[in-house]
Amino acid sequence: MKKTINYGLLMLVMLFSMASNIFADNKYGLKDNIQDGVILHCFDWTLADIQEEIPNIAKAGFTAVQTSPVHERAGKGSVWYDVYRPYDFKIGNGLGTEADLKALCAKAHEYGVKVIVDVVANHTDHPNVAERLKDESLYHERFGVGNWHDRHQVTFGMIGMWDLDTNNPTVQAIIKQYIQDLKACGVDGIRWDAIKHIGLPSEGDSFMQNVVDQEMYNYGEILDSTGGDDNVLFPEYQTYMSITDNGYGNGFANSFAGGSINESVGNFNQRKAKTEKLVYWGESHDTYANDGGESKEKSQNVIDRAYAVVAGNNGATALYFSRPAQKAKNDIKFGDKGSVHFKDAEVAQVNHMHNVCAGEPNYYVKGNGVCAQVRKSGAIIVLGSGSDRDVTVANGAGDGKWLKSGTYKDMVGGGAFTVNASTISGHVGESGIAVIYNAGPIVLTPEVVFNPVDGTAFSDESLTVTATPLNAVSAWIQVNDGAKQTFTAAKQFTVGADVAYGKNVTITWGATDKEGKTETGSVTYKKVKAYVPELGKADEISCFLETSNAAAAVYVWNNKVSPVIKYAGAWNEAINKKLPLVGKSVSGKNVFKWTYDGTETTTPTQIIFLDGNGNKITADVEFVNHGYYVDGTYSTTVTKVHEDEIVDPEYVYFDNASNWENVYCYFYNGKTSSSVWPGVKMTYDASASHNGKTGWYKATIPTAYLNAKFFINDGTPGTAINGANASAEKVVNEGAVVAPTPTPEPEPTPTPEPTPTPEPEPTPTPTPDPQNLDAQYQTNPNGAGVKKTITVDGDISDWDESMIIAQGAANDDPRVYMDAAMHEIPVDLYALYGCYDDNNLYLMWEMTNVQDVVAPEADYPLSNNGVLFPNYNMPFFIGINTNNASTRIGNHCKTTAGGTLWDSGITCESPVNKVVVFSTNNTNGPFIYGGSSAGLNALEEVAYKETGVVVKYGMGILSKTIKGIKECYGESQGRLVGDMTKGTSTYVDFNTLGHESSKYDFHYEISIPLAKLGVTAADVASKGLGVMLVATFGTSGMDCLPYDTSMSDNADQLYSKDPSTTHEKEDDDNITVPFAYIGKSL
Repeated sequence: MKKTINYGLLMLVMLFSMASNIFADNKYGLKDNIQDGVILHCFDWTLADIQEEIPNIAKAGFTAVQTSPVHERAGKGSVWYDVYRPYDFKIGNGLGTEADLKALCAKAHEYGVKVIVDVVANHTDHPNVAERLKDESLYHERFGVGNWHDRHQVTFGMIGMWDLDTNNPTVQAIIKQYIQDLKACGVDGIRWDAIKHIGLPSEGDSFMQNVVDQEMYNYGEILDSTGGDDNVLFPEYQTYMSITDNGYGNGFANSFAGGSINESVGNFNQRKAKTEKLVYWGESHDTYANDGGESKEKSQNVIDRAYAVVAGNNGATALYFSRPAQKAKNDIKFGDKGSVHFKDAEVAQVNHMHNVCAGEPNYYVKGNGVCAQVRKSGAIIVLGSGSDRDVTVANGAGDGKWLKSGTYKDMVGGGAFTVNASTISGHVGESGIAVIYNAGPIVLTPEVVFNPVDGTAFSDESLTVTATPLNAVSAWIQVNDGAKQTFTAAKQFTVGADVAYGKNVTITWGATDKEGKTETGSVTYKKVKAYVPELGKADEISCFLETSNAAAAVYVWNNKVSPVIKYAGAWNEAINKKLPLVGKSVSGKNVFKWTYDGTETTTPTQIIFLDGNGNKITADVEFVNHGYYVDGTYSTTVTKVHEDEIVDPEYVYFDNASNWENVYCYFYNGKTSSSVWPGVKMTYDASASHNGKTGWYKATIPTAYLNAKFFINDGTPGTAINGANASAEKVVNEGAVVAPTPTPEPEPTPTPEPTPTPEPEPTPTPTPDPQNLDAQYQTNPNGAGVKKTITVDGDISDWDESMIIAQGAANDDPRVYMDAAMHEIPVDLYALYGCYDDNNLYLMWEMTNVQDVVAPEADYPLSNNGVLFPNYNMPFFIGINTNNASTRIGNHCKTTAGGTLWDSGITCESPVNKVVVFSTNNTNGPFIYGGSSAGLNALEEVAYKETGVVVKYGMGILSKTIKGIKECYGESQGRLVGDMTKGTSTYVDFNTLGHESSKYDFHYEISIPLAKLGVTAADVASKGLGVMLVATFGTSGMDCLPYDTSMSDNADQLYSKDPSTTHEKEDDDNITVPFAYIGKSL
């Protein structure tokens, strides 16, 4: 939109007053208190680079800017994490000098921006430190944190570097002086790195009251939990500073990445943290810059959507992370300027709305693929996926007490939103984010807002346009060279009927406010002939993608069959096969088409869309044959067939001599069906003429099933007539569904027809190992476990081998099938134990790490003793079958919305009634999930505080022999996917090859109250209870007990986020093996 402004005397007076700092604050609505505003994290930027951008930072609505640490002595160009290993607490490093810091603060204050400096106060890089920090008495005893739920270990133990004794007066004096030096430079606030590793006064540490300057703004980094009683410790930390709630923003980032919308529940709020002392984010340097950073492969737009929601809250501040230019941990360099995307409207306008609405309550609403943060003076509306959509959301509680009724401009997309007491309606633009608000202290000028927005293309004969005056008492428009039309309220009109395709429609406008200030501008629409998608053949397997990317590729597969069918080749092949560009959409985006050219007849089930560089446009989404996807989101199904390929439909005919009330036809090609049982309903056509008879029931044969069998039935079991063998009097084929020329020999005895039934499916009967695994893999080798009470304390001496209910193998985690993936820690289950008593179900499992034998040269997986529980936060899933049909979870344990729990991609064929989830370091959960015949409920059935579940872990296992296949490094060393089947490999005992089991093997044990599972001990004894344990890495299953080959079926394919690791970290896993059982066989 082009604008020219005529300000008049009033604006001259306002411009003259811009010199004052007070007006600078008012100009952009920046807040006096950092907690009331938002923060820009200029990660690794030099101080000079930040200073240069201060005008833009203020204009974008950031009340504060945060620098990386400025203490000695990381150099410019060093790896980013060097600065988190302090040499001394004095100002000056590769980011700049003390003079540079003073200059930055002065410039920032000129624009009303505050400066926050990151401070690392809990550890140093000893012995590489200044002389005054070499005294070992300044540090705690040297030991690593082994239990992240032991508060003493968290506040006294090392996290890779020597832990300062923050209660030591000398340490306090050094750090306090450093804080005062920063303050003297003009620094307004401190971000305290790793603050949970510094104790509180209640724990005997006086650091908080002696060092933290309460005249400055302070916030501390706490990831996941304090390691102690958060209900007590969160409020105590908040006595001295705000704290980060990482789970809240990360949850939104994950949900938007999957195309869904999260509930707005602040994790720390549930543990007595006050919202007005919290810091939220869409991502942080921890989620982006570290190895395996969970946000670095998420698009900037996904993060922007998450940031928009969290920044829409009242009370909490929000931090926006400027992404570095590089992704790999060691490629991110100290002193390199990062992204300036913060200046774009989808970020800046969120900030302005946050500032305008400071102090007002927020009301979060969600539904129909859209969510909104609604305030008294504004709202932020965010799409779960896709863009360019008309939406309607609730206006808060819908009681007329939230956003004032009226017409608002979307400050991001430029369109108009209409607000009444109950709803907010309008068009969300390309970014998927819309922001509306009353101006508050921000100076707004009169204008005309157009819907559709400026630059929209159209392909119909004409386009309907709505022009709405904002901040104006009068307005006018002029279409091309036509007459001016004046108006004072929203005006609707059509344009383009007299314009040829390929030409533009230009609308000039003017608007005048009550002070007499006038603004003019123009918008342009282009009339174009858009590409009309069409199929080459009606029976082809294909799909379309509309995207602004210059190139695209797909990875397409069917995960409902074994082995998995990969239609576009292996992952590394697929990402290099660019799709043909077939046209341009009406909005000017590229349209690509993928067409399958192989011999497979089944239809794919899943697809991932990629840009030209192999980066994901989407996560896994459902494949819809002939589907048209916009930016990876399914929009519609293409039905138009290229005229040269249109063929007459073919039918199945049926005379219905038995006079069935309903007649159905079910098509089945041996692997898939065209519809759910009982099939499509056949309709009677009195005019249909065939085989000398007029009047038939008929059904159109789907083109993909022309050579399939069909089963005519009345919808009840046992009535199906097999089309391959029925007589011509009953079923007449018109289209080679069966052989058109029968041989004179009698046809073979018909095979029984399948009898699909609607959900919920009947209880499957577990069968012996259907996957032909080696004898090393066993389920219930010693029977159904025992009845015994276990003390869950991390000591496994009260377990014995009679309680083994599932046996796995060592060195069968998916890494071993890759040429270069042994640098990652293994997720390798070995044995699962189970028992029960009158109150609890008890489980214990052993995990092995035989890296010291199979690949000792890759030593990272052996660091921290090679265990998961100190540093990894990855889910365990425990599926429970209580043998109760009334509470069984249907839909193969998918969620009721069709997704999977925690986006894990894990589904199950065996019956499941409950799912227990917790993380490897036990900082997330445990949770208990349930469901119904419709599927799994995505919200936990029992909150983590109320489960009564106890989890402990520790070093060592019971097993005296640790058997597995020795080889690794994939095909080059003889490791091939599927090599755990019978007779294919040789198993060794790693303990005889020098494996240090006591050093590298570890265990978990857990007690789960039977009452929370809905069973009693008598139920377990008489009916049995089934168990399936799944361990994950990335988003997907990596190992399970009892073992299922889905854990490794894609192990030799590449992970989209890191080609050095395995695709198993993100694939879908459908578990088909029976569960282990306890109490009684199922």
